[in-house]
Amino acid sequence: MSVSSWPLQLLQPTQVIISAVFPPKVVQLRRSQRCPPSAQRIKLYCNDQRLQPTTLLYNIGIHLKFALIFLVAQANYVMSHRTLQGLELNLHLQESPKYERNMNISDSCGGKLKQPYDNLNEKYLADILSLNVKYRMTMASNNRQRATALIAREALLLLQGGDFVETGVYTGGTSAVMMHILMDFDTCGRKFYAFDSFAGLPSTVPQDRSGSGMTGIKGQFVVTQERYQNNLKRVNAWNESIIVISKGWFNETCARSPVSRISFLRLDGDIFVSTWDALSALYDRVVPGGYIYIDDYGSFNGCREAVDKFRTQQHIYEPLRFIREDVTSLSTRVGVMAFEAVWWQKRIKGGTKRKKSRSSESI
Repeated sequence: MSVSSWPLQLLQPTQVIISAVFPPKVVQLRRSQRCPPSAQRIKLYCNDQRLQPTTLLYNIGIHLKFALIFLVAQANYVMSHRTLQGLELNLHLQESPKYERNMNISDSCGGKLKQPYDNLNEKYLADILSLNVKYRMTMASNNRQRATALIAREALLLLQGGDFVETGVYTGGTSAVMMHILMDFDTCGRKFYAFDSFAGLPSTVPQDRSGSGMTGIKGQFVVTQERYQNNLKRVNAWNESIIVISKGWFNETCARSPVSRISFLRLDGDIFVSTWDALSALYDRVVPGGYIYIDDYGSFNGCREAVDKFRTQQHIYEPLRFIREDVTSLSTRVGVMAFEAVWWQKRIKGGTKRKKSRSSESI
């Protein structure tokens, strides 16, 4: 194929890249340059004007050079932002009351951990997260998955013990993260309780529509229990002696669950009813110093309403910690929000006695 037969469409991707890097006026100026007379003998057109191949390739090279500089700078920003996010999360976790944690990690819950504390590092996390990406097992961002793993590690150090609980397990991505932590680090016989309707979201209520965030749709995020279990087995995160699956709506399954002590409660119910029912039934079972993680506080109206109302009614004054997101990872909400999940540590001792919560059916 000769140069003279190149179609103009081949230049479009380059123009798109240039438009993304340079202001429109600069792009228009470069595209409207008159071609030298020597270019008349070569039938290569750019914006309806003939241009020498050397001049064209030189211009494209300049643009690609600046585009490469821009992409490298963006990558450095994302990596530094992720590093700062990890440092910030670790700092908050290290501020947890030390008299309720086993800082020496030599004797946790009556036995030694299977691996040293620092073995839960970036390489360990990368191996787990890569499997979730490979099999498309989660909608949670890398930052939220990392936060789940780091909080789970701290929960293992609580001297009071306590099981792991997740409400709204979907396809099993974050369940796999929590299961790997339990299987690789815990020696206390902790259980992992997984709650899901496996029929999608329940019906929404007015609180889900009181805001500018997402509202949820009945039946959304439906996945079968079989697929959930197969996903965990696929990534070697399945152990029948550890996991307990409860199928059904949270106002029924959470209330009658045999779990009595919870060190890490992870909620991913999206809407008001699911979040409220889980908190009402399970919060009392979280041990003092235990961790509560809410995945959708920054994105779903109902989730935020349920958390704020519950914390207010039950006089929960522990500060909310935000899991910051890379702006580029929230493609549909760029420039609008910088977080989606929050967490807090339950009060150690003292404070007002919690009142009994009403079921969502009466709200």
